[in-house]
Amino acid sequence: MRAIRATYDGKAFVPDQPVDLPPQSSAIVVVDTDDQAAQAEYDRAIREYYQSTPDADDDWPEELQNDLKKAWDEE
Repeated sequence: MRAIRATYDGKAFVPDQPVDLPPQSSAIVVVDTDDQAAQAEYDRAIREYYQSTPDADDDWPEELQNDLKKAWDEE
């Protein structure tokens, strides 16, 4: 297994340097959490998902589900 640094362009991960791999090679992408901008965008997407998906938290007590936005803002 080898590591390849890449940048996400909004649609795909583009290697920072040329890579010698056959087309359609399978890969696992690990996002560098030291990138504060990427972490902020990830946090925003997670928050948006949970606030806009009624069944996302269906294992929470009903009274807490009604206050999801408040809970996110307080955290």
